[in-house]
Amino acid sequence: MEYFFSESSENYRSWSPLTEEGYAEKLRLLREAATIPMERWRAPLVLAWLEIALGMPQYGSRCAENIKSGKVTKALNDDLSLN
Repeated sequence: MEYFFSESSENYRSWSPLTEEGYAEKLRLLREAATIPMERWRAPLVLAWLEIALGMPQYGSRCAENIKSGKVTKALNDDLSLN
C-alpha cells in the first residue's frame, strides 16, 4: 500500500478502513504505536489510532486534513486538559 505512507493528506482520506487489507494495516500501525512515543507518530498512525483504537472513523477525513503528527495530537490533548 504505497499511498498509505505518502505525506499527502489527500491519500489518507481516500483510504478505506473497511477493506480487510486496510484494517490489517491499521492494526499493524497500532502495534507499532505501542513501541514509540506519541510525539513521533506520523499521520497514518494517528489515523489508525483514531479510527480503530478509539472507534471514531467518522473523524478520519477531518483528522487527515488537520493533524499531521502525534506531536500535534498530543498538543491538542494537552490544551484541552488545561480548560
